[in-house]
Formats: sequence, structure tokens, C-alpha cells
Amino acid sequence: VRGAVVELVDDVGKIKASTATANDGSYSFITQKNLLLKVRVKAQLLSASIPTWNFKVTDNTSNNALYVLDGTLVATTTQSAKRNLHAVSGWDGVAYSAPRAAAPFAILDSIYVGVGRIISAGNKQNLSPLELRWSTKNSAAEGDETKGEIGTSFYDGVAIYILGDANNDTDEYDPHVLLHEWGHYLEDELFRSDSIGGDHSDGQLLDLRVAMSEGFANAFSGMMIDRVNYADA
Repeated sequence: VRGAVVELVDDVGKIKASTATANDGSYSFITQKNLLLKVRVKAQLLSASIPTWNFKVTDNTSNNALYVLDGTLVATTTQSAKRNLHAVSGWDGVAYSAPRAAAPFAILDSIYVGVGRIISAGNKQNLSPLELRWSTKNSAAEGDETKGEIGTSFYDGVAIYILGDANNDTDEYDPHVLLHEWGHYLEDELFRSDSIGGDHSDGQLLDLRVAMSEGFANAFSGMMIDRVNYADA
């Protein structure tokens, strides 16, 4: 997990230290001995220096709670110790039979790639906070987003909603889809766009500006990960 917020949390829930993982997923802390501490990694990319950003993967079916992965409480000593956390996929080779802890961090990693390329291209403008709302309940049904009825993965001007229904359509491992929607977010943040946005599907005759925006988002996602063939599992 690259670039994610990592915290040391004590036995009463107090945060004792915070950092971020490096490009290889490593992290380190120096702390006192004789403390009960656990490691917590958050599905969050955070930059406090210019340009700033704060991207979180949250659960729209659980009051937009932030996804986190906790280790176990361990007493600190004077010796160094290694703590590796494993976000399991939940996949048993046939179906999802366990919690899908890896999914939020897979989403986060696609955004990490996008942020890196935008910064390396010279952007110095702060990016507004953004939630990427994913749930195993997020399905193609349309209705109440708090129940997972999101219709499809989309950006609504405030947050990105991401499909996660294992028996229908999942997008957490589709970087083209994720960066397509993040591209729409960047249209709001950095770029000039005259697109009127809104719903769109095959066979509809729409304002051509919508096609321009969708074509841009597809191309943008391919440029971010150097894959010219757009893929959606």
C-alpha cells in the first residue's frame, strides 16, 4: 500500500504518531517502551504541504465511514520490531468468501498513481478533498445511494461512487474506470470544460460536449497508467 496514512494507536484509541507509507509500502516509527500500541493503516492519501490533497475511500452504505485496517495491540520494548499488515482480497479462487479488505486500498493505489503523474507534470495547485465511496453493496440498481443503489460508477461533483457488487459488476480493480472518474474530478479542479455532464448511455443523442468530456476521461485514464486499451471488468 503506497502513500497511505499510517498511525500508531494505543489501547484507548489515542493516536500516538502518524506517517505515510513509502513507494514500497514501508513505514517506520520511533516510540517509547512499555506502551500497548497497534498499527492502523487508513485508505487515505494526505498531503499537508503545497500542493495539498486529501483523498479518502469511504463506505457510502455505512455513513461514509473511512476504511481502515488494524493490527493487534503489542507491548513496545527497547528492541526494534516489524509489523506487516495484510489486506486480504477475500477471494478463494471461485468466489468472495471473506471480507474484501484489499479493495479500498486498490482504489487508493489508482489515485496514488494519478496524483503522482499530475504532480510530476508540474501542478502546484491545491486539490480539494474528495471521497471515493465504495461498498460491496454498490450495485447497478438506481435509487438510494446510502443503500448501495448507485446505478454505475460516477462522479457527481462532490464524490466518486464506485461499483462493488461481486455478483454483478465491480470496479475496485479497474484503474481505467477509477481514473476516468477522477479525471472528471480534475475537470472541476484544474481544467477548462464546457461539458454539461449528466447521465449518458448507448443509443442516446446528447449534447456533443458530453462526448468530449467522456472521451477526455477515457484518454486521461490510459495516459495515467500507460495502457491504451480501456478495460472494465
